[in-house]
Amino acid sequence: MAQHESAYPDREYTSLNEEDYRNYNIVVGTLKKIEESDLKLRNACNKIIHADSLHIDFPIQDTHPLDNGKNGYGDNELSSFRNPMIITKGEYQGNEWTAEISVIKFIDGIINFPI
Repeated sequence: MAQHESAYPDREYTSLNEEDYRNYNIVVGTLKKIEESDLKLRNACNKIIHADSLHIDFPIQDTHPLDNGKNGYGDNELSSFRNPMIITKGEYQGNEWTAEISVIKFIDGIINFPI
């Protein structure tokens, strides 16, 4: 199986391979229903489309949103990062849900999605 080629060839950018992308195994946020779970790219698209409400937040965090410990983002001199988040809320079959989607991870997943 071929390793996914990054849009940023000078970095070891992601540990995901083409199969992960084909299976939508790209985590871009969290989904809160009865319990919290990973929100993957395909489901994030659905949550944006079917949201009853949507807003954007800009929380500050101490690690880069794309830092996975091996792509060079941890070598940055900055000590904090803004991580824009799309917060969507809705209801499905009488159950309320909230999705928190990292804009940076979402865009990264779309840009690097193999066609």
